[in-house]
Amino acid sequence: MKRDDAQGMTLYSWDVFKILLDYEVNRSQRYPNPLSLLDMTIEPQPNTPEIARAAESQIAVLLNSRLRSADIPAHFKEDYFVLLPTTDETGGCAVCERMVSIFKGPFTTEGGESYTLALRIGLTTSLGGSNLSAEVLIQQASSALKSARSQSSKLYVSYSDL
Repeated sequence: MKRDDAQGMTLYSWDVFKILLDYEVNRSQRYPNPLSLLDMTIEPQPNTPEIARAAESQIAVLLNSRLRSADIPAHFKEDYFVLLPTTDETGGCAVCERMVSIFKGPFTTEGGESYTLALRIGLTTSLGGSNLSAEVLIQQASSALKSARSQSSKLYVSYSDL
């Protein structure tokens, strides 16, 4: 992960993430290993400009400090993605539980404003092999996230449960 002194910790851009995703998919196709992908929405409550800036920085710090060094976090538009190499569905669910725990909050801006982070996660897992596709992983994680958003009682949904 790179560190920007002006902004603190940052996450991978979509372009870099896509390259790393393709690499991990190719590796998992050749040497079948599980591969999991999280698609997350993390929204600050309340959502003011100052809180949004503080939340973006806080999210990057939390993801970078609480994931394994092999895990690949990225931010693209309104979503956050985490690629979990060599992680099966049980491990992916454990990461989702950890994310729920660490994003529980409350958090405070430098100006002293308190905020929370509303989190929803879509999880998908593949066992690897020749049928694995980056596009399918992204689509499945997105579908699981859509389901998590529609179910107020669940903070994360696994694609296998759809």
